[in-house]
Amino acid sequence: MESGRLGGCRADDPLSQYARGMGILESVQIASPKRKPGEKSDWYGYYAGYSANFTRDTLAAIVRPDDSSTTRVLDPWNGSGTTTAIAAAQGYEAIGLDRNPALVTIAKARHLTVSSVKESLEPLLAEIVTVAKRLTRKVRDNAEKEELSLWFSDTSAARLRATERAMYRMFADKDSSGLLTEPVDPSLLSPLASFFYCTLFTAVRQLTAPFRTSNPTWIRGAGENTERLDVSWSRLNGLLEKACRDLAARLTLPLSEDATPYHLFEGSVENLKLKRKADVVLTSPPYCTRIDYVVATKPELVILGNDAWDLDRLRRQMLGSPLTKDSNLEVNQAWGASAVKFMDAVTSHHTKAAATYYRRYYLAYLQGLFKSLRMIDKATKREGRIALVVQDSFFKEVHFDLPTMVSEMGRSIGRDSERMDFHVTRTKAAIHPGSRIYRTTFSATESLVVFGEKEDR
Repeated sequence: MESGRLGGCRADDPLSQYARGMGILESVQIASPKRKPGEKSDWYGYYAGYSANFTRDTLAAIVRPDDSSTTRVLDPWNGSGTTTAIAAAQGYEAIGLDRNPALVTIAKARHLTVSSVKESLEPLLAEIVTVAKRLTRKVRDNAEKEELSLWFSDTSAARLRATERAMYRMFADKDSSGLLTEPVDPSLLSPLASFFYCTLFTAVRQLTAPFRTSNPTWIRGAGENTERLDVSWSRLNGLLEKACRDLAARLTLPLSEDATPYHLFEGSVENLKLKRKADVVLTSPPYCTRIDYVVATKPELVILGNDAWDLDRLRRQMLGSPLTKDSNLEVNQAWGASAVKFMDAVTSHHTKAAATYYRRYYLAYLQGLFKSLRMIDKATKREGRIALVVQDSFFKEVHFDLPTMVSEMGRSIGRDSERMDFHVTRTKAAIHPGSRIYRTTFSATESLVVFGEKEDR
């Protein structure tokens, strides 16, 4: 099993005194956060997720043994729900939130107690298709604008939408007319309903494969009507059946009737408030690599009824969004010396847009990250531990040392830190030929940064 290296701070680095003093990560083996292709414990295959083994190892390292029976675990960037699913399965109370409603749905689905419904899944799926066929004409005749038409013919888009509407009618709102007037609210979906939504997500993701680019997080629309896909009921039914079997087989975290409670919400870290504070936080903020995490889940969001306006709004709200336009941001010394030095390098860089777009982008990211860390700190007990998975990157040839920046931000909010590093041999930066002008290697360091208890000030 690949494991990380403790440290990340040079002997002459002022942060090293804090890393040496905590010892949370000393003498522990932690698996790499990176998931291996086809990993059995991989629930849905969301791009930005870490491995189940990493999650188990990290929780074992940061949960205090005396608190294990009452531990409350928080993931404020919950993504596809690895943290919350494994925490709940281990008997901890799990809380997860995410801005992206598709990810909240995906995270909910993995809490389905598959042993209690396994024999019912395929019959229920058959009933969904039956109801969908009855709804198709009504859906097609009343569709004002169907975002699924980005990739599918009008008839096929109506079939897919009718399937989604059948799921909603059967599991969320039996009085639903079958028409979609607002995006689906994931809080109305049970784990069973979420599971079936995931089967449709999977089918649509497979069908839209021809529209994916060399960047695995980007999906284009059909350029012409002739590019739009035709999908028969037979093919759709086959994809749904296969997705149902495959997803059910991946539900490897069964929960008993008296399992520790879990709470999954759609929400933002910036507005995070808990009635009772968390004992442990394990999470991964969006990396500062200009990856558009909303576009990465565009098919799923469209299935939930989000239109172009909804998608644009969500994209602009995300930490690390490449759509930033705020030109009034300034460097905050509380971010730490590394962030200040990096911003100076970006602002003075000779390349086009360095002092304009890129400066705005990095300022927005650092401000959003610092604000989020302060909110996470407030939502965590003073003696609690906060573990973050972060990765470094580059602006041209300038190193964006995010693990060190996060450690320095931790100091600003009164928490010492230590970290464990994992080598990433290849990153998405290698996709872009233009980046080779500034660098010849495209490896990265992914780090687990752990904040200890809060100091009295």
